[in-house]
Amino acid sequence: MGLNTETLAPPEQHLIRNMEVILLSTLRTASILLDKETGLSMKYFGDRSPRWIFYLQVMLRRMATMLSIHEFELHGSHINSVNSSSYANAERPFSGWRNNALGKKNVSFITCSQYTDFHIKLGATWHTAPNYYLPDFYCYPTKPAYPMARIKEGPVSKFHIVIHELTHLIYNTDDIVYGYGQCLELVRQSPEDSKRNADNWAFFIEHVWGLPYLND
Repeated sequence: MGLNTETLAPPEQHLIRNMEVILLSTLRTASILLDKETGLSMKYFGDRSPRWIFYLQVMLRRMATMLSIHEFELHGSHINSVNSSSYANAERPFSGWRNNALGKKNVSFITCSQYTDFHIKLGATWHTAPNYYLPDFYCYPTKPAYPMARIKEGPVSKFHIVIHELTHLIYNTDDIVYGYGQCLELVRQSPEDSKRNADNWAFFIEHVWGLPYLND
């Protein structure tokens, strides 16, 4: 199961397979990290209360589980049917949008997501995005295996795009704002909205991935 890339070119298949391994590791790392350090939760969601931290840990672990037990198909779009400025789009499941990580009363999240179709359509600008990215004001070594763009506000990474779209499919997140600066502003203005904004989740998870490379 996991990210199905059969319809993509071999280089993209190889890249996304590696990303899946990194993402699974990062999700588990983030869940463990929150037992000791809640600063990143405060930064991206405006909340470090025990109740929220517990919920956040559950959601991170369940995304990892969903990736392990379900197939998420990534495929390209016909050149005439995709917005030229679009990185990707999570296609609405046939069963409808819902938070597949939460489940319903007395029904497990795994049961709720059975027979649900998960598709991510890659847009035209996907190919121009860097593979990995961290905000420019961090100091970190650039590793050849994990090239990162040094752009404070600009194109997000392919790693970020995959996470962003997965949160739509698994958590039923919204697109309230886009971009690093706008996400931090959303935290200041409305922490509750930041908790359901896809980009806040993506930046949070990507930041956790980047911690080993930072020289804070």
